[in-house]
Amino acid sequence: QHLAQEAVFEFNVLAAKAKLYPFQQGFLTLYPTSDDPALLTYSVVSVNVKKIRVVLFQADLERDYIDSSFSGRSRHQISHDGPKTPEKYIKVGKVVKDYWLEVDVPLDQPTEVKIPIAEALEFPDELIGNVIVWIDWEGSSEYEHISSWIQVTKIAATATGDTDQTFVWVHNLKDGKPVQNASITTYAYATKKKNSEIAQVSDEEGLIHYNKIAADSISFVRKGNDCVFFSIYDAYDGLPQNLALIFNDRGLYKPKETVSIKGWVRRLSKGIGASRPFPQLSSPKGLVLDAKVNDGRYIEFHSTKVTLSENGSFSLQFDLPDNVNLGNGFVTFATADHSFSFTNQFKIQEFRTPEFNSSVSASVDPKITESSTIVTASAKYYAGGALDGAQANWNINAEGSYFSPSGYPGFTFSSSNQPSINSSASLSGRTDADGEHKAKINFFGQSTPPRPVTVTATCNIIDLNNQQISSSTSFVVHPSRLYVGVHLDSTFVIEGQQLPLSVVVSDVEGKPQFNSKIELEIFQLIQKRKSVQRKSVYQKEIIVPEFHADADDDSKPLGHRIEGIVLETGGSFELIAKIRDEKSLLNQASKTFWVSGVVSTPRGPPQVHTQNLELILDKTLYEVDQTAKIFVQPPFTPCQGVWSLYSASFIERHSFTIAENSTHVIEVPILKEYSPVVRISVDVVGSQPPLKGPQELVIPASAHGVASIEISAVRNKLKVISVPESTKVQPGAETSVSITVRDFEDKPVADSEVTLIVVDEAVLSLTGHSIGDPFDTFLSRMSFQSFNPSRADSRGSLFVLSWDQIALEREEPKIMRRGGMFRKSMASFAAGGGGVDGYMEMSQPCFAMAACSSSSR
Repeated sequence: QHLAQEAVFEFNVLAAKAKLYPFQQGFLTLYPTSDDPALLTYSVVSVNVKKIRVVLFQADLERDYIDSSFSGRSRHQISHDGPKTPEKYIKVGKVVKDYWLEVDVPLDQPTEVKIPIAEALEFPDELIGNVIVWIDWEGSSEYEHISSWIQVTKIAATATGDTDQTFVWVHNLKDGKPVQNASITTYAYATKKKNSEIAQVSDEEGLIHYNKIAADSISFVRKGNDCVFFSIYDAYDGLPQNLALIFNDRGLYKPKETVSIKGWVRRLSKGIGASRPFPQLSSPKGLVLDAKVNDGRYIEFHSTKVTLSENGSFSLQFDLPDNVNLGNGFVTFATADHSFSFTNQFKIQEFRTPEFNSSVSASVDPKITESSTIVTASAKYYAGGALDGAQANWNINAEGSYFSPSGYPGFTFSSSNQPSINSSASLSGRTDADGEHKAKINFFGQSTPPRPVTVTATCNIIDLNNQQISSSTSFVVHPSRLYVGVHLDSTFVIEGQQLPLSVVVSDVEGKPQFNSKIELEIFQLIQKRKSVQRKSVYQKEIIVPEFHADADDDSKPLGHRIEGIVLETGGSFELIAKIRDEKSLLNQASKTFWVSGVVSTPRGPPQVHTQNLELILDKTLYEVDQTAKIFVQPPFTPCQGVWSLYSASFIERHSFTIAENSTHVIEVPILKEYSPVVRISVDVVGSQPPLKGPQELVIPASAHGVASIEISAVRNKLKVISVPESTKVQPGAETSVSITVRDFEDKPVADSEVTLIVVDEAVLSLTGHSIGDPFDTFLSRMSFQSFNPSRADSRGSLFVLSWDQIALEREEPKIMRRGGMFRKSMASFAAGGGGVDGYMEMSQPCFAMAACSSSSR
């Protein structure tokens, strides 16, 4: 439709509602700016408000915060609906000033209004103290007001604790330097009653260590007239834990058959005395468990009791009734008080023992991209003879893999930024007279960067009686006929020292290849505000000569040592090594490493919340008596730091200092008690200049990081060797199996408990039943790092003015759509509505498949 003539409409735009908006309310800490009292202000935003009532209360943090009705609330929020009179609402402190402030604000223009608070401080000469601000304005409704508790302090406290003790680190809020001789007082969180005054004061490192007094408490730290507080809750150590490996012999049973179940139980708990910080495994011998057996409809049909042996084990056998319900049966093992409870499941089905088996094989030649291979499915009767004319359904899956040949410990043969690869294909046919069906798979394309691909070929064979047996094989498709491997003795090096780099070239079978040309390039990773810039700092072509490794010297890695690479700048780096085979197919490996020394710290927007602290370990797995080196790269410098080592509880705690544009390396000797894992927690504090404004107005900064130090538990692993008397026996015949148990030093282990299971392989093929490894169950690193220390920081209330925190009231536009009307906020329009963050395109190896069976059916 078109208008016949122009139409003119007039409308009036009214002024916005007069209102004040806080940048932030509640309990706030102003960071120390300078010695100028005029800079101590509390800011609000005025929209058409020209008269503001300001009431300033002078408060004592420890006395008034404990006595006030709002202490203990989330974020210490003190605003709630209530009377408009400030004296009735604020029931702590004393009124220092009550006045009306007239401001000149442009019409409909949000304007910052700064309210001075220095004159209400209890110690104005030191510029420290606590002020409660209550703000009202002309034209406000009965319950509209703004209120905040504002703390002005020069100290901060960070606390961590376990179930037995608490560590407090007192430091200067402005620069992070330790504060000595600070005292601490704790109150019960629930009752607000004083527990006691801790006798200890902070030492020269600013640390206070004391035994925990109450599970949940609020603590006040004082240094002279200055005071801050933190609330700390009880830590969770997750101990004791009951661990169990319970398994049955087959996983699948018919009614009237016998089910055999075996179990081992261990208890993981804190040690005693000097071993208390470390979890300890023990056998709960003599523990009585109630065993209740249920069928697929949760009907209990058998119950008994089992008692754990000296080795913490038990065995159970029971027969399935003839009328048992089919489905998933289960056995529940539990103590009388249910402090221990585990379940083992099994299947109850009417099934026929398979008459045939199947296998899938692939050609033995190496699989390289831009080539093909043939996979063969073969089906044969157990009684002998080929299964011909059976349906063969293929399913081929390809996913990204890794190349890690034996004989090259510590070498990396792949890129760190591996692309995701996942694709599949299917095909159907019938077996030929030999019981076989063949399929040809073509491989083409390369991912970026190149990556090997694991292809799994699964064939499901279905005979005339509708019996289905699946089998599969897996193989690796390599991106090139050659691989280059890189090895660094440590993931970080000292500035100015030679890079401890070794390289090796191998074929797809892991055999070393000599006189091969590789391209080496090193990039410096420079962190920008929103991205990482890569700057090339080293590039060279190298011919890898023939070398001979000393097999008796584990300290010398197998490979060619690259000499003369020295980096003079600290920071993060990426090493990339590239190689091409005779058909110019590319392959590469990369390694990220760090150089300690002078680092150009990226200058991003100031952040008062705790930032992430990057911790880099020089190894992924350590042996006992080695030393773990942890590289600390803070997001700001200079800074002060404290690191803590803990397992089931804290083991040790130390402080350190990082200079301007520098880094730090923490060394932790590995003791046998640390196995299989300990964790290290690092805190650093300092300051950062704002992006805008006077450079002397620094903003406090803090960062926190945690890393797990994994230790080899191979000393706890047993080697079990089973040798049957004969590999083939007739039905009904008797035979024997010889079992040998040895420790990690290959010494025989006496009095070890062995479970031997003999099962029909045809039954196992129906379900793929398997038994877990006791080593993985009882020495799981996840179980040994269940302890999470409690943590509190007085910096949590730090406030930096930001307009992003202001949410002004506004009318939402109305948009007409067919079928109704909906409202959409201006914020959504500005962001472009819904959508995706972005997308990525990448190439990856693909394959095509075609049948090539010789069957005439």
